[in-house]
This record gives sequence, C-alpha cells and structure tokens, in this order.
Amino acid sequence: MGIRKEVENRVLLLDGAMGTMIQSRRLPPSAFTYRGRTATGLAEVLNLTRGEVVTSIHRTYIESGADIIETNTFNANRISLSEYHLEDEVALINRRAVALAKEAGKDAERRVYIAGVLGPTASGLSFSAKVEDPTARTHDFDFFLKAYREQAKALIEAGCDLLLIETVFDTLVAKSAVIACREELETAGKDLPIMVSVTFSDGSGRTLSGQSLKAFVATLAPFDLFSLGLNCSTGPKEMIPLLTELHDISPFHTSAHPNAGFPDEDGRYTLSPENLAGELKPLLEQGCLNIVGGCCGTTPDHIRALKRILPASTPRPLPPKKPVLLLAGLDPIEAKNGTPLI
Repeated sequence: MGIRKEVENRVLLLDGAMGTMIQSRRLPPSAFTYRGRTATGLAEVLNLTRGEVVTSIHRTYIESGADIIETNTFNANRISLSEYHLEDEVALINRRAVALAKEAGKDAERRVYIAGVLGPTASGLSFSAKVEDPTARTHDFDFFLKAYREQAKALIEAGCDLLLIETVFDTLVAKSAVIACREELETAGKDLPIMVSVTFSDGSGRTLSGQSLKAFVATLAPFDLFSLGLNCSTGPKEMIPLLTELHDISPFHTSAHPNAGFPDEDGRYTLSPENLAGELKPLLEQGCLNIVGGCCGTTPDHIRALKRILPASTPRPLPPKKPVLLLAGLDPIEAKNGTPLI
C-alpha cells in the first residue's frame, strides 16, 4: 500500500525538527568544514562531513513512530548554499541526504517514507529587496525555477518517496518550486506526491508576502498536490484557527507541523510534548488533519506524544473536486512568468 492509500485510512505521522536537534549536539566547528570551506551553522553540510549524526536523528524519529522522515535538505538549493560557497555541491548534498534517510529506515519493521525537502531560501519574488525600489528583486522567477529543478532532480534520482516544499512565505517562490518538481518528475517518468506547507509568522493571518490563507489556497488549487499544510513560526495553539480554516477550504489533504511553542530569550523551545499533543488532539479527533508532526524545537518525545493520540484520530476525507478557473486558459505548469493565478 502506497502513501496515497495510507493517508485515506489513517493520520500519518511526520517527524520533528532537524536543525534544533543538530544544534543540541553542540558539534565542533570542524563538523561544518568541507574541503576547506567552513559553513558554520549549515546543517546540510553535515550530510557530507558527519552523516552518522544525521542518520542517528532520523533513527530516533523512526523509533518514535514517524511514518515520514524529512531529508536534511532545507537549505540544499543553489541560492542558499551560495552563501557558504557550496553552490556546486547541490547534487551531492541532496543525494547524500536521501541516502542517509534510507540508511536510517532500512531496518524499520514498517514502511517509512522519505520526504525530499525543499526550503524557501532567504529571497522572495512577491516583494522588493529594496525599500527605495519597488521593482527590485534579488532573483527572478526563472532563476528560482532552475535552482529548484536542480535540487528536485537530485532528490528524485536519489530515490525519495515524496517531495515536501515547506516553510513557504512567498507564494510565487512556492509556485516555482511546485513547477520545478513537476517538470523533473515528468523528465524522470515518475509520479511522486508533492506536499506544500506554508508559514504564517504573526497573528495577522497573512504570510510574510501578505497573502491570506484563503488566497494562498486559491493560488495553489490548480496544481495537483498531495497535501497542503502549515508549519513553523508558531506553536500549535496559534496555528489552530488557521488549521480549522484550512480544513474548510483545502481541496487537498491537510498537514500540520508546528514549532514547540515560541523560543525564549535564550532561543530555547519550551512547549512540552504533552502540551503540543494536547493542543492538536481536538483537531485530530474532529477529522481536520491527514498528516501531523513537529517543526522547530520538537524532539522525538514530541513525536511519541503525537503517536499516542493518533489511535483516536480520524483522517480528513478529501472534499469533492471543484472546477478551477485559470487565467487566460493557462495550465499552471505553463505559467512560468510568475503571474499569480488570483
């Protein structure tokens, strides 16, 4: 049974944080040095230098009950890696990440799915990079498209089971990533599920680029996605109103992987596993979610706590498909100029 069938029968458990788990290991600077290039704080370089650390974290999440583990590739695109002068290692870092995840799951007694992660980068398309020039952009749509195609190609060829475009704050960037994944899947002759997860950074109910959840869903509705969800930025309590709205309007399966609350002044996430699970429990019991896990600050204990409440959960059924109105009759994969579909 593949993941598309499993998600209809039960709520699937995603893993928790990778970055903050790595930070807790307090690795020496040498761990972040590759071929003489130091990339302090770049978790993805550990795929090449300390793969056993990444594999051990994957294993702890699998042991905690995770059905889906995320590759250590959040920043493994050309745009983000260029900040560390590692842009020529995109393919190697991504392929190695999938290999490490496979290694972690090879002895599991159940099927564990590997999600190839594509992160948002620090750049955007929907807003200017300069206050004094509204038209200024660091990169254009085609640049993002090429960067994401490069990363998606490596993840797909390495054998991931699905693709996860996460922590989206700019919808045009997300569209470039979705199109990149679709094009590379078509080239490879594969049909892998694509997950998308957006982040809302404050109580305004809007993304950093200004979109409401309703507008975000409408923008991505023309694409053939496996799931649409929320992650990062907030804890579960702050995310619940948006998840309730998402349940009402999303044409796709829904997901949630919130942070372990907000970090304190020392950068520590203090929301307990029991509290995180307790906040999400009503939504799970009401059938509002299909995939649940954790983001920044969550640990294997948070995933265990979620695992304990899943037997009482009900998976959200997919709503009936509705026709989608496209601008100028364009298929979403043809709209490469970055024009929003709303």
